[in-house]
Amino acid sequence: MFRCVALVLMLGLSSIVSAQARAAPPLKLGSDSEGAKSEGARSNKKRAQRMSYLGFGGVGMSALRAKGIGMSFAGAQAWDAEVATIKLLGEVDVNGESLFTNAGIGGNYYLSKDDFAPYVAGDFGVALSKLANSDLSSGTQSGFALGLGTGITFMHTFDVQLDLGFRAVFLLKQNSEGAPAAYSLRLGVYF
Repeated sequence: MFRCVALVLMLGLSSIVSAQARAAPPLKLGSDSEGAKSEGARSNKKRAQRMSYLGFGGVGMSALRAKGIGMSFAGAQAWDAEVATIKLLGEVDVNGESLFTNAGIGGNYYLSKDDFAPYVAGDFGVALSKLANSDLSSGTQSGFALGLGTGITFMHTFDVQLDLGFRAVFLLKQNSEGAPAAYSLRLGVYF
């Protein structure tokens, strides 16, 4: 009984595959066929809008002997695909003599496709931190970094967008004070 069912399934599958092969247009050989094939594959994909990002705001730091609120500056090259944005990003956070800088790759996932679009974000990369009141050799720590965030993008369907976001980035290596982290609230623009 099992052999009969397996035979019927195999015959049905082979007839479907052969019918699809007969229905497919013939493949042209030579350089034109590669161009046509790649153009056909590209035409089925949606285009992402390439944008740049600049942002600034305040930052709080932990495990870096920083006091009060410092300044946060960020830049990114981003590709917006309506429901998500992929980005290569860099950030510099300064608070007195404390420094936290990082670069990585990440993305935003939008919870709405409207002009007012809240999002969640994540990224992974490398970071460098410097303790306040220390020299470069003993107070500097570098390694991999993990960033998490959330925010709201205004005018998300336009080619210029305003962004208000919170981001926490953690150095995955400890210094003498603990695991360095930076918590920034930034206003930025995608253009």
